[in-house]
Amino acid sequence: MLSYAYYDNVVITLQRKIISEKIRRIPIDKFYEIVTGKKDSFARICEQIPFTIDKLLREDAIQKVAEDSVLEELKQKNPDLLKLFIYWRLNLIMYFKKENKQMKKKAYICFDYDNDHELKECLVGQSKNPDSPFSISDVSIKQEIESNWKYYARQRIKQADVVIVICGHHTDTARGVAAELSITQEERKDYFLLCGRSDGAVKKPNNALSSDKIYNWTWNNLKLLIEGRR
Repeated sequence: MLSYAYYDNVVITLQRKIISEKIRRIPIDKFYEIVTGKKDSFARICEQIPFTIDKLLREDAIQKVAEDSVLEELKQKNPDLLKLFIYWRLNLIMYFKKENKQMKKKAYICFDYDNDHELKECLVGQSKNPDSPFSISDVSIKQEIESNWKYYARQRIKQADVVIVICGHHTDTARGVAAELSITQEERKDYFLLCGRSDGAVKKPNNALSSDKIYNWTWNNLKLLIEGRR
């Protein structure tokens, strides 16, 4: 990771060796946080880069860069500067991949194990889409697997950012779904109900709140729901 330092006013250093006790190294994301006052400022810059590149390509600006032979000039003027430029680009790519993974919300899938297993598989598949805002942290477990399965379910739900409750034709009679929803409510976890059948004839868990709405399952809807737009 590129290292930056600050003291009183912001100071940038490319030196790996700290030559003063008054100057300390910090990661690049922390540097941007200090400068802008926003914790996710560097992540936002990373997110903007693909759009900026597309714009440059549309405007033929990339051709001008090629004609200027920037990289060749860097190499001729200062080989170390070229190495630094390449090193920075590699770190930028690695940071963006890491940040993108960390930004995804961890979702726990609550579903009727006996009747809606294929719906769970569908949701797991969608979580792997390139533009997915969530990853699957865990899913419902068969009650008979462990005598104290509720304890394990609670620990898994506590690790999730959001709980997705898939509603099928028999969800109102699924005791496991009801138990997991109770745990979700007790732990005050964010959750929403998702319509799992195209005919719309689905049932809420028997302990769902009257205010709990069942949302249509579309990819755009799902992304908005994960972001908390309800």
